[in-house]
Amino acid sequence: MMRFFIIIVSLLFSSLSHAQSIADLARKAEEEKNPLHIYADVSSFQNGLAIASKYTEDGEYKYGVVDEEGVVYIPVNYDEISLFKEGSNYRDNVYKCQRNGKLGLVNAQDITLLQCEYSSIKHSGEYVYLVKNGKNGYAELKGTDEVKSLIPCIYDKLESYSKNAPMRATYNGKEGMIDGNNKIIIPFEYSNIGKFYNVGAYNMAWVEQDGKYGIYNIDGTVIQPWDIEKAYVMNENSGTSYLTFDDFPDPSTPYIHIVVNGMTGVLSGKTYKTVIPCKYGYISPVINERAFYKANNKWGIMDIQNNSIQEAIYDKIKINNNMLSEAFTPNGTFQDNMYVFIGDKQGMIDKNGKAFIPVKYDSLGVFSENMIVTKCGNLYGYINSNGEESIPLTYSHADNFSEGLAAVKNEKGKYLFIDASGVMVIKPHEYDRVGHFQNGTCKVYRKDKVWEIDREGKKVKDSTKKLEADDTHVGCGNDDMYVENTNYPNDIDTNNTLTPNITPTLSFNDKFFQHQHTRTDNVIQQNERQTKTELKYNEISDLKRQKLNGRIKKIGCDSYNEKEDPNGMGHGWDSYEFEYDNNGMLTKYSYEAPYVGDITFHYNNGKLISSSGYLGGSSFLYQKKDKTTVNIIERDKDGEERIVMTLNFYPNGVIKQKRILSSLVDPYNKETVIRYDTNGIEIDDMPSYGEIISEKRDSHNNWTKRIFRDGREATRDIEYY
Repeated sequence: MMRFFIIIVSLLFSSLSHAQSIADLARKAEEEKNPLHIYADVSSFQNGLAIASKYTEDGEYKYGVVDEEGVVYIPVNYDEISLFKEGSNYRDNVYKCQRNGKLGLVNAQDITLLQCEYSSIKHSGEYVYLVKNGKNGYAELKGTDEVKSLIPCIYDKLESYSKNAPMRATYNGKEGMIDGNNKIIIPFEYSNIGKFYNVGAYNMAWVEQDGKYGIYNIDGTVIQPWDIEKAYVMNENSGTSYLTFDDFPDPSTPYIHIVVNGMTGVLSGKTYKTVIPCKYGYISPVINERAFYKANNKWGIMDIQNNSIQEAIYDKIKINNNMLSEAFTPNGTFQDNMYVFIGDKQGMIDKNGKAFIPVKYDSLGVFSENMIVTKCGNLYGYINSNGEESIPLTYSHADNFSEGLAAVKNEKGKYLFIDASGVMVIKPHEYDRVGHFQNGTCKVYRKDKVWEIDREGKKVKDSTKKLEADDTHVGCGNDDMYVENTNYPNDIDTNNTLTPNITPTLSFNDKFFQHQHTRTDNVIQQNERQTKTELKYNEISDLKRQKLNGRIKKIGCDSYNEKEDPNGMGHGWDSYEFEYDNNGMLTKYSYEAPYVGDITFHYNNGKLISSSGYLGGSSFLYQKKDKTTVNIIERDKDGEERIVMTLNFYPNGVIKQKRILSSLVDPYNKETVIRYDTNGIEIDDMPSYGEIISEKRDSHNNWTKRIFRDGREATRDIEYY
């Protein structure tokens, strides 16, 4: 029974296996009817074509393109293949193919457009970007059956292709510029080439090599050879913007300064052609088509056509009480009255550079009622606005004119008053000191007496008042006050220029006294207390001669401008601080301002020993100029250097004067001068913000608040030992 069962099962399995074999054969026969059965994979068809792959005997896949009937369009013998240009009809497409790690192009008709010899092929519009053996080039794909070479694969670097615009390229490590037909516009000689910029009627680009610059026009002509060491734009306030190989200033910029072989010249901002050749040591900002220049370390004036208006013969030029320098161009240049110096002698030139007061005087004041006090030797006189000595230099002292009269001293040391023609109007009297005429009267002083005289010299009012000991500093309702000074060093005021605020000193018991006159109607009215202590600045006489009745330990100053800064820095605070030891010697100076930075200088026995801080990325160098002069050099992030502070010392090493130049402390691009007495104590600082219209002083007669005409307020906290 069991044997019968086994025979039946065997027959049944045999029947099933035979049926399965028949099914497999049928399926296989059906598959072999499909012309694509020979491929390992076929992508989706588009417009009747697809990418197909085969598995070869070598164990690798190969790719090609076939249609639905198995017709081969591109043989299946590429390592990779992909669509390169997709059009409306796949039969017209171009394929990117790869063989042995290299790329090429082939179309659907199996026409080789590019041999497989490129490491990179990219498509952008109708142009083809090629990289071959690390070199770059461009080709144009014309339809699907032609590739035209535009730029051969010979360049290290290559910008995006443009048929009509130049392209920067690098060849053998040097930059140049070519057009869309591979024509060289700028030779391959430079380390950097900027982009072309449209400047007026020109398209120009900077080139750089070995740290020097040149300029090319878009047609390949050289506008400036590459020997320019520096190129920069200057404005009237000496703000300087340096240009690099990829910078062109605003097209409205009128002029560009350049330096070649250490000498300065000027280019037109419209054509970049030379208007002033590079043969000058320095050229200031061009203002009203004129500029100051230096040649052989002397100052002169030229126009923008390189014509000399005033030959370079002057050692110094002073404008608005500020010295012109390579680091600072004062506001108001080319005004009518500019002081010029040759050695120790002074003269004056007008805004056109004409010398109308010859350089032969020891001192010149300022014009008052069209007359200027002049000194030569020990004698004083007057020069009129035409530059003529209208009143001979015959007096031992002379004051400015006021209301048509001026006080002078004769050879006997007696005061008299003269008119603008030099005629004596008020005869000499026993006056120790005289003031200026205001509203028809003038105060005169004799010993402890004070009275007023009219224009005929007649006494009209007795102003003498008894002064209590504390009247020196408080109770300013009195018209007059005397400030004792027993420590005035004779060598502080070495400037012989007369200023309208200087009045002579009185000598009582071998002590110096300085007179101060206050008119309350000129004071900024804030409250009764301030009214008694605020003084109109142009009526304060020679403040730096007043005694500092206490050694200063620390000065902290803050200033604020509520108006908009004309240089675009906005409103803002800035502050500085001085610290002194108990011998009156400066130990630290620090400055801080928004948008500028902060910097601190440390001193030992009045001499600079270190500096620290941050100022727009700049660093500082300490340079000894001579035995008594030290310059602080600012080196900015571009490596440019400029003097930002000059320190002068007395022979014993005590600091005498600190001249802080524009770029260090003041966003208004002016300078500040701070003077010190022989003990190293600050005398008074000359403000950099313009005219002071009001100020307050403490019991030691040091200013604690100032209000400037431009809206800036400055306050000082002074701590004494």
